[in-house]
Amino acid sequence: MKTDLRAVVVISVRLVGLAMLLWASGGVLTLVFAIGTVLATGSLLDANTLYTGVGAALFILAQHAGAITWFVLGFYLFAKGRWVFARIFRGLGTNCFRCGYDLAGIPGGKCPECGARFVAREDSAA
Repeated sequence: MKTDLRAVVVISVRLVGLAMLLWASGGVLTLVFAIGTVLATGSLLDANTLYTGVGAALFILAQHAGAITWFVLGFYLFAKGRWVFARIFRGLGTNCFRCGYDLAGIPGGKCPECGARFVAREDSAA
C-alpha cells in the first residue's frame, strides 16, 4: 500500500510542477521579449512611462519576479523534486522514495531495485 501512496505523491508533485511551468511560461516569454526590446532600443515604454538603462532592467525584473520564481520552482518539481519527496516520505517507513522497495536492513547507499541514493535510517530503540 505504501508503494501506491508514494507513486501517487510523486506523480502529483510532478504534475504540480508541470502546471507551474506552463503557468509561468507566459511570463517568462514576456520577460524575454521585454529584455529584447531594451537591448534593441535601449529603453522600455510602459503605460506612458519611459524607462531607460538600469531603470528599465529593474522594472522588467520587478514585473516578472513572480513568473521567474514559479518557473524555477516548477522546473525543479517536475524534473527532480528529491528534496520535496524526501520530506514527504520521511517517516513513511523504510521504503525507497522512488520505487517503494523495502530497504529494511540494507546499508545506506543505493536502492538495489532502482538505484536511488538513500541514507540508512537508524531507529533508536528506547
